[in-house]
Amino acid sequence: MTALPLPSAADLHWHAVSNAFWGLDQASGVLLALCVLATGLGVRLTRGLTARTWPPVAVALAFFALYVVTDRLLHAVVNFAWDRAHDRALGRVPMPAIDWWTGQLTGVAKECVVFVALALALRAVAMRAPRRGWIAVGALSSAVAAAALIAQPALTPSTPLGDGPTEHALAAVAAQAGVARERLFERHCEPADACSGGEVIGAGPTRRVLLNVDLLKTLPERWARQTMAHEAHHEIADDNLRALPVLAALTFLAS
Repeated sequence: MTALPLPSAADLHWHAVSNAFWGLDQASGVLLALCVLATGLGVRLTRGLTARTWPPVAVALAFFALYVVTDRLLHAVVNFAWDRAHDRALGRVPMPAIDWWTGQLTGVAKECVVFVALALALRAVAMRAPRRGWIAVGALSSAVAAAALIAQPALTPSTPLGDGPTEHALAAVAAQAGVARERLFERHCEPADACSGGEVIGAGPTRRVLLNVDLLKTLPERWARQTMAHEAHHEIADDNLRALPVLAALTFLAS
C-alpha cells in the first residue's frame, strides 16, 4: 500500500482548531443545562409565572421556548465564530454577517417550534401520572434516542462514495486506516457548507462514514485527507456505540 503524505504542522493546527470549536459547540448545550439546574433559574421562572396566574400550559410553553431559543443561540454564536475562522484559514471572503444570521435565525425558529411541541407532548403524557409519568417518559425518550442513533443511516439521504479524484484520495486514507470503502457514503447538502465535512452516523453494525464531498472538494486535498483520517478513527473505535449509554442517560434526565 502506498504511504500517504504526512500532514504538516499547519494542517494539524487547522484540525486542532476545528476540534476545539466542535468541542465548544457540544459543551455549550451541556453547560446551559447544568447552569439552569445548579442555579434554579427554571424553578424561579416557572414559580414567577405561576404567581402571575399564568395557566400551567402557558408556563411550560414559556419555559421550553426560552430554553430552546437560548440553547440554539449559544450554538449559533459558536458556529458564527467557527465559520469566520474557517473562511480566514481558506483565504475566503466571509458571508455578510446579516445574511449568515438571517439564515441561522430562520433555523432557530423552526427548531424552537419542533422542540417545544415535543416537550409539551412529553409533559402532557407525564402529567397523566405525576409520580411515575416522568420516569416512564424518560425511559421512552431514552429508548427512542438510542433507536434513532442506530437507525440514523437508514433515515439520512446519502449515496455510496463516488469515483472522482477527491473520492479516491478519501478512500485511500480510509483503506490505510482499515475502513472498508463500503462504509463510505456521500451527503449532498445545499449549500455545500450547510453540513460538516464528515461524520460517523449509526452505531455498531449500522455505522457508516458520511462525507460532504462537495465541501471537501473546496478544501486543500491535505485537509480533506485529515478530515477522513479523523472520521476513520471514530468509525474504527465505534465511538457512537460507546456514547450510546451516555446519550440515553442524558435523554432520560432531560425528560
